[in-house]
Amino acid sequence: MNDDKKIGDPQASKLRIKNLKEELEKFKRQAQKKADIVKDLEEQLQRKGEECEHWRCALEEYKVSMEVKLHQHAKVSMNHEEKVESLKKLAEEDRTWLEKETARRKDRSEKIKNQTQEILERRSTIDW
Repeated sequence: MNDDKKIGDPQASKLRIKNLKEELEKFKRQAQKKADIVKDLEEQLQRKGEECEHWRCALEEYKVSMEVKLHQHAKVSMNHEEKVESLKKLAEEDRTWLEKETARRKDRSEKIKNQTQEILERRSTIDW
């Protein structure tokens, strides 16, 4: 702006108005660029928020599935422990039965041996 011209000069006023209009347009373009940048950043933020929500949901789903698997493994482990205990009990019952059966057969064998010995002793006393 040229301050040496008189305030009432129509040419100077037109020039000042033209310069002010150009400056206004320049500011409008800058403001529009900044508004576009803000809008783009808001859209990016919205997309990131949606993406974060997606990953949060996926993470929650994964966490729940891992808890379910852990529960299933614990249940299987408990079933295995129950089966092991059941097998131990059966093995103990079998061992007890085997010990009794072995003792019974040993006694029977001893009884047969004694009977055989008695028979042999009686035979030896008999005169043929």
